Amino acid sequence: MSDELFHREAWVPSPQLRRALSRASTVDPAARGKAPWDARLWLHLGWVLVAVQASACVALVQVQGWSGAPALVLFALISAAGLRRSPPFPALFAFLFAAASTLNAAGWLWRLFDRYDWFDDILHLMTPFALVGGLLAAALRRGWLRRPQTAVRAAALGAAAGLPIGLAWEGLEAIFVRFPISDTLMDIAYDMAGAGLAGWLVWAAPRLARHLA
Repeated sequence: MSDELFHREAWVPSPQLRRALSRASTVDPAARGKAPWDARLWLHLGWVLVAVQASACVALVQVQGWSGAPALVLFALISAAGLRRSPPFPALFAFLFAAASTLNAAGWLWRLFDRYDWFDDILHLMTPFALVGGLLAAALRRGWLRRPQTAVRAAALGAAAGLPIGLAWEGLEAIFVRFPISDTLMDIAYDMAGAGLAGWLVWAAPRLARHLA
């Protein structure tokens, strides 16, 4: 046998291949194969709520005309996008956003915003909580965002993300309904509070995203 076999240079993987293998080895178990049963449950329930939102939008057009219908369509599309992008968007947060959007549709359809002052406050807490929490968890899972070192920084990051969401939400509402500036500022404060709570939760329970896929 020739000595060439024994003196052949050993194969060394390229840096690109080593990085790819490293990423593959750090993928959490929930991302491989099917999602856990609880995550699939949240996703199935979320899609049911998207169907309810679509039905509510049709009913709103028939009862009140097109006022408010574009907002309902936007929320339904965001709900569907969160469910479709899970993972990395955690299934529980996707479901919570779909639930908040369904409550928003019910508020428009049955005028719950006019009948109950607290109804709007709950939605301004719940909606940014679900959206910002899902986005932060997804960004951390993908490595697009470094995990904050303290709970205060995590909450501040979430609140900062909730500010543009609140401003966009108030701008959308202003197209259809005029509210006093005090009401607008209070809604934005609730938006930032809900988003800040989500930032803290994602920081305090980093395994939540992996468990719920």
